[in-house]
Amino acid sequence: MPGDLRKVSADALGNTPGNSANGGMAVQAGDSVFYCDPEASGIYRVVPGGEPVLICADKALGLNVVGDWIYYGNRSDNRRIYRVKFDGTGRAKVSDLRCYNMLAVGPWLYIAHYDSDIGQSLYRVRADGKRKELLARLETVAILPAGGRMFAQMANRLFVFKTDLEEITAQGEKRTEMEFALIEDGWVYYASPEKALFKMRLDGSGNAQLLASEEVRRFNIDGNWLYYANCADQYKLYRVRLDGTGKEKVSDDRVDDFGINLVNGGGYYTSNLYQMMARNQDGSGDAYLAEERVADIGAGKEWLDKVRGGAEDAQSAENALATVSREDATSFTATDQAVFYGDANGIYQMKHDGTERTLVIGIRENERIERMAFADGWLYYVNSNLYRVHPQTGEIQRLSEKRVLHFALQEGKVYFLTAETPFIHVDLAHFNTSRV
Repeated sequence: MPGDLRKVSADALGNTPGNSANGGMAVQAGDSVFYCDPEASGIYRVVPGGEPVLICADKALGLNVVGDWIYYGNRSDNRRIYRVKFDGTGRAKVSDLRCYNMLAVGPWLYIAHYDSDIGQSLYRVRADGKRKELLARLETVAILPAGGRMFAQMANRLFVFKTDLEEITAQGEKRTEMEFALIEDGWVYYASPEKALFKMRLDGSGNAQLLASEEVRRFNIDGNWLYYANCADQYKLYRVRLDGTGKEKVSDDRVDDFGINLVNGGGYYTSNLYQMMARNQDGSGDAYLAEERVADIGAGKEWLDKVRGGAEDAQSAENALATVSREDATSFTATDQAVFYGDANGIYQMKHDGTERTLVIGIRENERIERMAFADGWLYYVNSNLYRVHPQTGEIQRLSEKRVLHFALQEGKVYFLTAETPFIHVDLAHFNTSRV
């Protein structure tokens, strides 16, 4: 495991709180910047004037630096906590906690975790993985050390932990609800549920509105500037000074929900352009339908009933709700005869009572089965691209050449959304953008 943690300063941060709360896509360590594309696989290292170098093939989020190690949530392994050395060696799992947000403070990893047993919660884990502590059973949006104290934005409120981390109290007036918050120089900057931007002191006083409603949902802070996706202008990248003046557009790119990460005078973010396509279920006959920000697609109640098979009858039966498998499934679908589900190893088939489980296809370590549907003897699924497999023969056919976000089957066609998702770097001084 990492070297002597006693050498790690107690107040050293593994990333900025703003980057951490925005997905931890980038982190700076000396002259190096490490970054990950949240929609693709790989952690990269880049130095000034150099080309990006792949150091790890995992699909990652929540990047943090402790010593000469990168810590991250491994989306290739259900967001569990891993670490790898700067040169790409020594990759290992640190904790089975699932990272939805992570910030290293000294030798501790503060982790926003979720599981079905205890729900959303905040833990801290020693960077060597040898000690784990539950701090709060609340949804944690941002972990915010400030002024020698530990704050956290949880359940739409700002909380402060006492020194022993065994008790938390809410900060500010009871009516102060926050969708997102960061702390800078003794001030709390926060987005309200109405997407307006406010600031207030840590004791709750001096509350003032900086930007109008319907503008700000998530943001990040660098120096005297606050960077945000402007909800009122198609989520394009804007910035405003911390006193609310000097508002200006930085880029025409639309900033994705993973947020804005700021390192070394530049910003990293993703910008999604979704394409809606239709294709025959055998993979032939393209039809281009739309190019826009589309959240999801479906094909109506008739299609849902068809995919569910006999699920509606089962719902009315006695003891209909039962656990048929305790496998850690990433997606599943059911027919009248079987249940198909995907996990970290591949796609499995089993009976409705959980018996006769068999492997249909296996997948590689950095792959993930994300969505499934069954029609006309074929199981359709997303593993980055859209595929279908015949469970009886094992025949596999690829139906798309691009990454697919969602799909639906109806009347002999498969409808799907593909995403052109450039990972973007913007020079904040000159507003020059480039794809990385």
